Amino acid sequence: MKARVAIDTNFILSIILKREQTEKALKALSEAQARYEEIYLPKQVIGEVVYVLEGIHRYTPQRKRLSRAQIRDYVFSILNTPKIACEDEKEVLEALDLYVNRKISFGDALIVANISRRGIGEILSFDDDFRRIEGLKVHP
Repeated sequence: MKARVAIDTNFILSIILKREQTEKALKALSEAQARYEEIYLPKQVIGEVVYVLEGIHRYTPQRKRLSRAQIRDYVFSILNTPKIACEDEKEVLEALDLYVNRKISFGDALIVANISRRGIGEILSFDDDFRRIEGLKVHP
């Protein structure tokens, strides 16, 4: 069995946002990469990272919003970190594409990626974002 450790949202954000814990997080990540065969990244963590980055402008002096493409690039940098293994990575990548190109919420994009990978082409929802997805039939 592989030696594994999981990684959480606040840990990732400490690295991305350059907070007071950044140096400690970078050191811990380096140690984990040396000690463990895999650093497991639940896809829910990606959803939380996207959510925080979408609203981070409220907490910065510049009040500048990150674009969807910038947020996607931050997530790509996480996914490309050595030894990080993301749960359902292909779904996450598909969701990031939908998030940027169809301009739907990342949560909805994950749902679409999940059901399309399972061959499901219909959804019961009142969310109009799903109507932006070509080939997906929305009920009612």
